[in-house]
Amino acid sequence: MTHAFKTNRGGSSSPGSGRGRRRLLTTGRVALAVAGAAVALPLVAGASSAGAATTPSANIAAAHKAVIHDMKAPTSINQTVPLTKAPPKGKSVVCLADNDVPSDYTICTLGVEPAAKAIGWNYSSIYFDPSNPASLDSALNSALAKNPAVVINVGGQPSSTYSATTLAAYKAAKVPIVMTNVASAKPTHTLIGPANTAKDSQIGATMLANYVIDKSQGKGGVLIVDVPAYSELDAVAKSMTSTLNSKCPGCSVKTLDVSLPQVSAGQIVPTTVTTLKANPNLKYVVFVTSSFGDGIQAGLNAAGLTGIAVLGQDMDPTGAASIRNGTEAAHTGGPAIPYLGFISMDLALRNMETGAISSAGDYTAPIQLMTKSNIGKISVWDAPSNALSQFLKLWKVKS
Repeated sequence: MTHAFKTNRGGSSSPGSGRGRRRLLTTGRVALAVAGAAVALPLVAGASSAGAATTPSANIAAAHKAVIHDMKAPTSINQTVPLTKAPPKGKSVVCLADNDVPSDYTICTLGVEPAAKAIGWNYSSIYFDPSNPASLDSALNSALAKNPAVVINVGGQPSSTYSATTLAAYKAAKVPIVMTNVASAKPTHTLIGPANTAKDSQIGATMLANYVIDKSQGKGGVLIVDVPAYSELDAVAKSMTSTLNSKCPGCSVKTLDVSLPQVSAGQIVPTTVTTLKANPNLKYVVFVTSSFGDGIQAGLNAAGLTGIAVLGQDMDPTGAASIRNGTEAAHTGGPAIPYLGFISMDLALRNMETGAISSAGDYTAPIQLMTKSNIGKISVWDAPSNALSQFLKLWKVKS
């Protein structure tokens, strides 16, 4: 799936780069509370597994083959099921976005908005504070007042976040809400979807795991930097750990769980460096979303650490530049930010046509493994570049 936000050392969000990975908050995983201005945040330890066996040569060969395949640029969207007829014109869609996550904004403006306009729909957007349940309710009520055909929430909120009163109002108005950037959810006729789920996270995680197996020849020591409160990102860590444990018995894996207060305080890079320094056998570090690792090279240099291969999911412009200059090893490109808006609209249009409340067709997004050998001049990964035209063809709309 896709979470793209960047925090500076002061902990504030900085716009502009990004990815689409989402951050569905899980319950019972965040144990720290921050009070006061300056807080010393302890390291949150994760699980670890030591590679005591030898990785079979067949597994290494399979990983190498997968890496070669995964580095090829996708040219087609994954959805292949057409609508039976073009959607009616003159409808409207409202896109709701988490105001803490710049990539949410761009899913709306670079994905939902152009898709809506291309089919002759009106578009508007509303932003809300994800830390305040009342803010989401207010945004949903404001959206419903616009008499939309559909509301798309790209903020990644689980179904339990929505109030019964608000859902009842949407049900009475027969307006569906598309859940986007949610790891998993049980859809209803009011909350449909989700689009951009844990499946995308698992695909990217497998690509990165194969890269480690291939490049280390089945002996890699890996640190996975996770933020468990974001369930879609947590799926990256869990999937990669599972793949390495099953396919690479000669590898060792350690997970560093970072809390939300640590994220807000800009502690991801410092805690990562501290962990790497304490575990010299770890020569690969994987960030569950690439922007979490922005600044890692400066941290490694300051600590005198060398020979660390940096990897990440959902490459941002900083990650792309670092691959190009050779300071980082590999990132996955995708899901592309606009694509997440397109598939959200696709889900909405299928619901309008057939009443479908969940995925009809393939709702995973194209993803590519990026290394120095194929990065070229790419800064923001966006493949296939004609994705909207391909969706319009499925929607029977002339582009």
